[in-house]
Amino acid sequence: DIWDNRILAKSSTSLENIIDTLSAKEIYVDTARKNFPGKIVVTAMQPDSMKDHIEEGDIAIVGDREEVQNALLDLKISLMIITGSHAPSTAIIEKAREANISIITTPHDSFTASRLIIQSIPVGYVMIKDNLVTFSTDELVEDVKKVMIDTRYRSYPVIGVNGKVLGAVSRYHLISNYKKKIIQVDHNERSQTVDGLEEAEILEIIDHHRVADIQTSGPLYFRSEPIGSTSTIV
Repeated sequence: DIWDNRILAKSSTSLENIIDTLSAKEIYVDTARKNFPGKIVVTAMQPDSMKDHIEEGDIAIVGDREEVQNALLDLKISLMIITGSHAPSTAIIEKAREANISIITTPHDSFTASRLIIQSIPVGYVMIKDNLVTFSTDELVEDVKKVMIDTRYRSYPVIGVNGKVLGAVSRYHLISNYKKKIIQVDHNERSQTVDGLEEAEILEIIDHHRVADIQTSGPLYFRSEPIGSTSTIV
């Protein structure tokens, strides 16, 4: 749930992920801490009222207000994210080091940082791990379409003979209104055409044989003359 303010704790999101997502810079990092147990909070409040909203271990997004930064350190947050690329004072850095509280700065404003930070959760937390719907490279397109209609995922992994993922195929690739366009020359019988003709759009038929059993979904150009070769017509 992207609106869960404890999602970074639940997903054990690393500081490296957060730094990468926020294009952030390390000021001080507690190397012993692997993840952050608290909720995400934007400190748009006075220092005196923060104790009612902020708990120990929280991740705090803050601007360049030193009195707020001091109060956050007193509340024993686990990570301070300073927006606008503002550098904290030496006193704040020393206080954070003594309390083992990590500090990073990001060039983004508080609103943008609060939206982006959710994207730092590891993919392993959100991906489906059981009962996966996959396709192999030798499956028929018609069979794949039927599975897609029944399951309705956006995309599906394609697995090779060695069990490794080769790529992905989406519903858009197969379940769409697009049809290949075909002009039939010298053949207008179903038995003489390529397999899957019924899924294509026939634009023209040029022939010198009898008119046979092909049906079309729309109007087309049809020319047939009783001569020895279709190439003469062409």
